[in-house]
Amino acid sequence: MVRSAMGASRASIIRQLVMEAGALAAVAGATGIAAAALLWLAPKGLPRLDEIALDGWALVLGLGLTTLTAFLFTEETGENFYSISGRDSFRAV
Repeated sequence: MVRSAMGASRASIIRQLVMEAGALAAVAGATGIAAAALLWLAPKGLPRLDEIALDGWALVLGLGLTTLTAFLFTEETGENFYSISGRDSFRAV
């Protein structure tokens, strides 16, 4: 709301939202990959531990879904942002 009041264009605000969502998605994806990479901490008595591995296709699918989700929610947020007038946002609930 502040950037809009200061004269930022719609494209500039949506670009910022996309960058923020992309950064959050990248951190979330990296955290998930790091958690999956911690297989060496698994207990040695875990059945079929030698069959568990990081699959390249699963990583690519996870990266793609993370990116798609970030862009879809950013686009929805940007559209909702412009559907609310400035006066309505300051009105008491």
